[in-house]
Amino acid sequence: MDFRECKARTARQNLEAAFSVAEKDLGITRLLDPEDVDTKHVDEKSMITYISSLYELWPEPAERKPRSKAMTEEELIKINTDFQFLQQCIEWVQNRIEKLNSKDWGTDLQTVQFLLEEQKQDHLAINEFQSNVDKCSNRKNAYQGQELEIYKKMLNKLTENYFELMVMSNRRVSDLETLLDFLQVATNEMKWLSEKEEIEVSRDWSAKNLNFQQLNHQHQVLISEMERREVQFHSIIEKGENYIRQKHPASECIESFISLMQHHWSWLTQLANVFDVHLKNATEYNEFFEEVTEAEHWMSKVENSLKTSYSKQNFSIEEGEKLLREMQQHKEDISNYFSVINKIISKSSSVVPLKQRKSALPSPIQAQSACMIKQKTATVVKDEVVTLYDNSRKSKWHVRTSSGVDVYAPGVAFIIPSPDQEAITTAENLKHRYENLIALWTDKQHKLRQNMILATLKIVKDWDFDTYSTMDPYARDSIIKALEDDIDKLTREGAPNDAGSRRLQEEMKALKEKFAEFDRRLREMANQEELKSLNRKFTEACSTLLQLLLEKEQILQQRLNSSIPRDRDSLQQAIIEHRQFDVSMRAIEPQVEEF
Repeated sequence: MDFRECKARTARQNLEAAFSVAEKDLGITRLLDPEDVDTKHVDEKSMITYISSLYELWPEPAERKPRSKAMTEEELIKINTDFQFLQQCIEWVQNRIEKLNSKDWGTDLQTVQFLLEEQKQDHLAINEFQSNVDKCSNRKNAYQGQELEIYKKMLNKLTENYFELMVMSNRRVSDLETLLDFLQVATNEMKWLSEKEEIEVSRDWSAKNLNFQQLNHQHQVLISEMERREVQFHSIIEKGENYIRQKHPASECIESFISLMQHHWSWLTQLANVFDVHLKNATEYNEFFEEVTEAEHWMSKVENSLKTSYSKQNFSIEEGEKLLREMQQHKEDISNYFSVINKIISKSSSVVPLKQRKSALPSPIQAQSACMIKQKTATVVKDEVVTLYDNSRKSKWHVRTSSGVDVYAPGVAFIIPSPDQEAITTAENLKHRYENLIALWTDKQHKLRQNMILATLKIVKDWDFDTYSTMDPYARDSIIKALEDDIDKLTREGAPNDAGSRRLQEEMKALKEKFAEFDRRLREMANQEELKSLNRKFTEACSTLLQLLLEKEQILQQRLNSSIPRDRDSLQQAIIEHRQFDVSMRAIEPQVEEF
């Protein structure tokens, strides 16, 4: 070897070169690898065994002694106890090597723990067997010549096999410890994942009185824990993958655990995502029925008010007007509440049937996957429509995919889509109750108006003739006309044979007959007054005319008593005045004829 080149290489490269030269040029079996030597914890016995092989390559020259005919190895083993013991040691080591080669590595933590303890016990026995190897080595000095060569050959075989056994045992202990360390952290991780999965899988989303605040808190805690553990989880996966890359003898087991861990992590992630879907459905379900309960309570309150406060038959006009105003306010409240009822009816079609999740199925129904489900026999993709056959076990629903494959998976992975017949029926009943409430209000308001009219009729019926005759006819007729119009309107709005309407009509008929009598009396009184007025006017006209005629008679009497004028002018004047008197008398003649 070129030692100048050794200076330029690393320790492991030099070890690799040394082991290769020893094996190729000197025929020394390669019992060590560079990493077995270049470490802080070197197996001293393995090193001693290997160095012994180098030492024995140049043994001390033996003294030549005369001897008999050389014997074969088989013959020496038969007759020589040292050779027998050496052969037994070789066979013991070989058997141990065969057993080590045939041993498996376990598939779970408990088995690996058992195998490690078992191997540690075996390794202790192998270490203790070193004393037998040393005995065999010490006995070689008792031989020389051909026997020594045979003995050395068998001893070398024992030494090499024992060294190989030691290396194998050490490696198995180391590999089992490595495997156990990985499985412990992996198992702890899967235990945590399984515990969280169990919580999510066993949650009953159809339960009454779910504490959504607590559920949200638990979910946030889970998400936070997953975020914190994600780095740790991936570091465990990376550790396992490194062991696989290093060709760990239990790579298949490690790979299986990695796959199982990834499956559990993926499944818990999907369950965490499914939580939001179930929480949304449960929240909408509970909100719907809470709103229904609230609406029913509100309508019960209004119904009770209408039945108790607005059933009076006798009240004052002022009280009736107050009741009518309150009834109008109730009408506005009921009308405005229709938006609430309509909203509940609209929601009913999207409510999922949560109760169906734990109710026995009379027949198969459709369901929908809330997440991807991977199994050996089938894969169900997210949102795939499946047929649900059995939901009796919460952790194992029996569904059939669209391709006809039966799948058994936790119920939390599925949702039963809307509509919920109970929600639909509840909404319809709520609508009918709302309509009945409107009908109740209409009936109560109708009867209240009837009673209001009856109260008004009672007041109007108390009018006597003097009150009636002294009222302003327009105001009086307006009141009667309003009453008549209200009665006609109520009659049209009410049932054909409504007793209240019939009573109003009878009361109005009697009132009209009473007032017709009052009108007749008023007309008679008006006629008498008119006659008196005519008499008074006639008398006054007669008095005026009589006074005029008397005045004319006096003038005429004076002229008759006067002498006739003698002169022409006076006579002419007297003629003109008499003609004028005649004209005035003729003017009065029509009045006299009229009387």
